[in-house]
Amino acid sequence: MGTNRGGFWVGGLVWLLGGFASGCGEGPGLRFEEFYTSNGEETRVGEGCVPTEDGMTGSSATGVAGSGGSAMQPYTIEYLGKGEGITVTVIDGTGTVRTRREFDEAFLEAGKSDEIVVDLAMDTLRLHYVGAKSCDPG
Repeated sequence: MGTNRGGFWVGGLVWLLGGFASGCGEGPGLRFEEFYTSNGEETRVGEGCVPTEDGMTGSSATGVAGSGGSAMQPYTIEYLGKGEGITVTVIDGTGTVRTRREFDEAFLEAGKSDEIVVDLAMDTLRLHYVGAKSCDPG
């Protein structure tokens, strides 16, 4: 259950890294927390920071068995650093894009926050984002 450059598991969530890990990359970044609600119970399933470096990518995905044998609804969150900002795309288990959000450099530098809520069948995915001057810890 440890972290490595290829990905890590967090509460049934797999995070795949495309050349970056939390705490690296130049310039501003987007800090995130992922929360999953099933049967009225919200669980934090992931967190991290995505740098704006052009071409930096990452994604998280579910649909694997969670604790107690319960399964989360499948979804994927794709992150793309574009130099001046970050694009976040949420895709459901059927491959349908549920939402796409652009976070520009002004949002990130100002430390603004935003939330995305996506209904997945009977469950809910809540994504909380905060702009950061850097993805470096501290």
